[in-house]
Amino acid sequence: MSEDIEKLIRCVVLGIIGIICVAGNALVLRTIFCYKQPRVPIYIIICGLAIADLVKVCFEIPQYVVSWTKQGQILSETWCKVDIYLVSTCTYVIAYHLVGLSIVRCILLTDRAHTRTYVLHAILSSVIIWIVMLLANIPAFTTSTKYVIDEENQDCVSSESDSDKHFWLRTAFSYILPLFVIAAMYVVTHLFSKRFVEESYSRREIRLSRMVTCLIVVFAICRLPYEIVSYLLLYKSHQMEDNFEHDASEDNLFLLYYKVLDYVEVFTLVDLAIRPIIYAKLSWYFSASFDEIINCIPCREKSEQRRISRQRRSARMRVDSQPSQTPLTLGVEDYAGVEDGPDAIEVVNVEAG
Repeated sequence: MSEDIEKLIRCVVLGIIGIICVAGNALVLRTIFCYKQPRVPIYIIICGLAIADLVKVCFEIPQYVVSWTKQGQILSETWCKVDIYLVSTCTYVIAYHLVGLSIVRCILLTDRAHTRTYVLHAILSSVIIWIVMLLANIPAFTTSTKYVIDEENQDCVSSESDSDKHFWLRTAFSYILPLFVIAAMYVVTHLFSKRFVEESYSRREIRLSRMVTCLIVVFAICRLPYEIVSYLLLYKSHQMEDNFEHDASEDNLFLLYYKVLDYVEVFTLVDLAIRPIIYAKLSWYFSASFDEIINCIPCREKSEQRRISRQRRSARMRVDSQPSQTPLTLGVEDYAGVEDGPDAIEVVNVEAG
């Protein structure tokens, strides 16, 4: 397969991911802001997660496409700084919103009395995560720049992106530590939920618990190949630096890792497209909201109302246009119930005339 075809395939996959992510998370935000029922802690955290997904996909996918195809003029110094800063911030925000979902799941399954709603706590938690991550990633903004090899080879890079410290900090605080905290919360939830029988949980609680678990599993699976390949690249680069007389096969292996990295970067973004699908499948509120837009239920209701109205008007017009069934003259048998017979009817008609 030629290199151009490989780039085209990656760009098409990224485009599909971007469309699904933008459309799905836009529907998620519509559900949160337009419906009163979903304003519960788990949906508040999902709202913050959806915003992070939207920001990340809107900045990361164009950067990848421009970098791979060498087309477009959006790679300016300012764009590179904003792009790397927001993508780095959203990477951490997504991870810690998933931690927040695991905590909310623990409360959902262990606080059987439901004495508190925790809505305000969820809002504050999401806002705090965003503020802390925006401040913590300021170095990513200051160290980012536009890297120019020639007119066709330009890319956005961070001066610390290849350092060991940056790699281990990013991996530890955006992947390993969040998954460790999530695992701890699941253990705590399991221990505390032993006091309750499984039948005590409603169908809604079970579905929401499954939804959170699916979100976490998809995140862990999609990020794992990227972390492995990144570590192999880091290890191989150190090995080549220590061994100045390495052969061509090591260089080819190093280039192969870089080529594989392009594909695992695409795979890392797949979870952005899968999350809205999980919302729609395992949450009744999101499913109803998605169905309302996708199947255009208001349009069908209006069309049905117009159809019923037309049928009623047509029925009234048919009734009005039919000749009267009342006889113009009465026969002798029709006077049977009249007290004075036909003469009385005639007198009444004359007086009326």
